[in-house]
Amino acid sequence: MNEALKEYRELAGMDRRELAEALGDVLSGAGLDWWPLDEWTIARWEDVGFPIDSERQRRQSDIFSNAVIGPMMEILGAGHKGLISTDAPPSPRPGDLVLNPAALEDLAPEFFEFLLSHADELDLQMAVPNRYDTHLKPYAGCGPEDLEAIGAWMATQIEHNEREAAKMARLLEFHQSQLTDKDEGLTLGEAYERHEEGTARMEELLEGEASEEED
Repeated sequence: MNEALKEYRELAGMDRRELAEALGDVLSGAGLDWWPLDEWTIARWEDVGFPIDSERQRRQSDIFSNAVIGPMMEILGAGHKGLISTDAPPSPRPGDLVLNPAALEDLAPEFFEFLLSHADELDLQMAVPNRYDTHLKPYAGCGPEDLEAIGAWMATQIEHNEREAAKMARLLEFHQSQLTDKDEGLTLGEAYERHEEGTARMEELLEGEASEEED
């Protein structure tokens, strides 16, 4: 987290929304309003870190530092002071390989153990959820709180998947109840097309009968 940024902001007497608006005005005036800014963005920077990887993405890091961090420090009246920041990139770099550890452990547990034992040399990163999004963190630097956050996220996904599975089961039961003997061998889409065509023809007939009655 970037505790120093929070301290500078509070010393300047600004809340997160005010800082986001002031920085947004500066960036807009410089033609850099492509960067999304609101109070949640500032909160994410303070609580989690900046969405950059200064070690592996030097060019993007330099752009962010010069275009965003520099002007922000000026707004806070701390342009002459340094800012020790935390990197928390939200996604891998182009070309990075993303591995599913559960699948890898099932496929080749010995290789999985090899990767973890060489986490520093391989620069392994783990995706850790936070209250704003997900950020990448060096595997060797992940602590119990990170594993707890991942476990809590997985628990919500299991609950969500169970609800979705139950919902899909009900929908499938409903869909199957709509298929008649005449629909045997058809896909659901083909059966529904047939039903919709029949419904449309029925509506046309009913509209025709209603018109005749009015005449």
